[in-house]
Amino acid sequence: MLMVSAPEKFLVVHQGALGDFVTCFPGILLLRKNGYSVDVVQRPELGQLACFLNLADNFFSIESSWFASL
Repeated sequence: MLMVSAPEKFLVVHQGALGDFVTCFPGILLLRKNGYSVDVVQRPELGQLACFLNLADNFFSIESSWFASL
């Protein structure tokens, strides 16, 4: 029987601006290189950038009511 495990998933929650977020890129790239799935909670424009650069699989807006308590 072939058993396939689901990829490990990480959720990166970052409320900083572009410069602060860019400093996280090497860590996120390392996770991606090792086969991990990465989702990002960030401001919409930076979340879209992360997906465009293939740093994240999905992004969620930090401005959403789901994350208001953060």
